Amino acid sequence: MLLLINCPEMSKSSDLFWQGVLKYITIGVLVFLFFYPAYMYRLIYPYIFAKPVAGKLQISNQDYFSDLNNPQDIPVKASKMTFIVSPKVRYAVTGKVAYVERYSTLWEKFAHGHDLSHSIYNDLSPLDLTLVYGSLANKDKYSLINFDHEYRTAKLTYPRNAISHNDLINYLNNYHIIPANKRIRHALDTILTDDTIYIEGYLSDVTAIEEPRFILKTGLRHNQWHEELYGGNYAPMCFVLYTTKIIINHRVYE
Repeated sequence: MLLLINCPEMSKSSDLFWQGVLKYITIGVLVFLFFYPAYMYRLIYPYIFAKPVAGKLQISNQDYFSDLNNPQDIPVKASKMTFIVSPKVRYAVTGKVAYVERYSTLWEKFAHGHDLSHSIYNDLSPLDLTLVYGSLANKDKYSLINFDHEYRTAKLTYPRNAISHNDLINYLNNYHIIPANKRIRHALDTILTDDTIYIEGYLSDVTAIEEPRFILKTGLRHNQWHEELYGGNYAPMCFVLYTTKIIINHRVYE
């Protein structure tokens, strides 16, 4: 004899349990996307703001510089201000993303938003990239380095004598990325550490022509240092890149 017993209390309890599980999963996903929105953008932006491109990116053995004939200043709007971007050389490289520092996050706005010059520059250049290429992108060397970042400055630690000075000088750069248009800005939203990307544009000086006025000089070669002291020390110059093209995950933004 088969006896079927209906227990509505157990069924209701089970439903409540799974509703609770679904609720916490949803909250967890939303919190994750709040702090790491790039994962969501990678599912959407490539199909809206980019075009497919054939071929697999190969990490460059060296970055590429070429002179400009009669370069023209470019006025760029950000934070309701006008900046003058002054291209110096054309630049391109395919590299591995060692670190991404975004300045559009709530944390960065809280940490540096009190400084007006920082705040407006962060709107002009919403992201820093640390890229490696050449021999430094090889797994045996790359895996030995711990990459970090402190406002607009790349930091790295590695075992003593594990990485040569030549590798660090010639195959690693920190870039202040200035997007040339909205498509490039959206491309920046999708970049994650360990991506292989191609970037192209112009190494450029930046002048704020409205208050607070400032001039930011770009590095134009490797092993170039600021003339001014920062925190009591001379600092290596970053590459300020007015970026006109990015290729990532078989999609091109330009």
